[in-house]
Amino acid sequence: MTVLRKFITATQTVILTALGILMIYSTLSGISKYFIAHTFSVYVFLTGILFLCWTGAEIWHTVIHGLHECTVKGGIRTLVLYILLICLTIPVFHYRETIMARKAASGQELTDAELEKLIRHYPGESSSQQGNPSENAEPVPDTLKADSGKILAGYYKNEKHIEINDAQLYPWMEEIEEHLNNYTGWTVTMKGQVVTDPSLFEPGTFSPTRKLMTCCVADLSLIGFTCLYDMHGPYAELVRDDTWVTVTGIITAGTYQGEPEPQIQCTEIKEAAPPENPYLYP
Repeated sequence: MTVLRKFITATQTVILTALGILMIYSTLSGISKYFIAHTFSVYVFLTGILFLCWTGAEIWHTVIHGLHECTVKGGIRTLVLYILLICLTIPVFHYRETIMARKAASGQELTDAELEKLIRHYPGESSSQQGNPSENAEPVPDTLKADSGKILAGYYKNEKHIEINDAQLYPWMEEIEEHLNNYTGWTVTMKGQVVTDPSLFEPGTFSPTRKLMTCCVADLSLIGFTCLYDMHGPYAELVRDDTWVTVTGIITAGTYQGEPEPQIQCTEIKEAAPPENPYLYP
């Protein structure tokens, strides 16, 4: 019976340790974003820490118990096992720095605080770097603080243009829907995966959609603007289900199933590469 109890305890310790390491690794490496919303990542991380603390206490008790009974060999064996488990977690914490550096270098989605800091420190070239200003210089986007408090990028106020990046379709949709009168007539550029479901869209309309994850993959939903296009125009061949496209068009006030909504009158459609992260988060 004692052997069976020890076996069960050892199995439980190994499983909890493996789960703890897996939870910590998945959150620090960014893998968890494919399964859960980023707002829940901290809870997964803390649960992993809890599991490791639990198994650490269990292993420590085993070591002390083994040494107390003078089973030095058993105590040392358990201690070595725990040291090896600690060593396995070291690459995880080192990998976190690698991920953060890669994130900053590759332009992956940033938090609102990171985005605000980036814009504050890099508002554009200084007058000393620009030399003689040129009328052909590309406009520098402003930022907009939405009603939700989020900092929205790609806001060209003077040009009346919005360029929605891969991470901010959801907050921009909220902003435009809530203040449609302010944005009617503006141009907008965004990326999405084409949906032309005839049960949802009339001929000549489609939606460049993204998958929104509120909690986890089980609650994924599609979001996107309704877009109008010329079915016989030069871009019609790109409007195929599941094709990734970049759409540029004019924001108009339309209706969908009797309800008012912003719609996009397409002026350009280009084939695009899928975003690195297929999901959006509220």
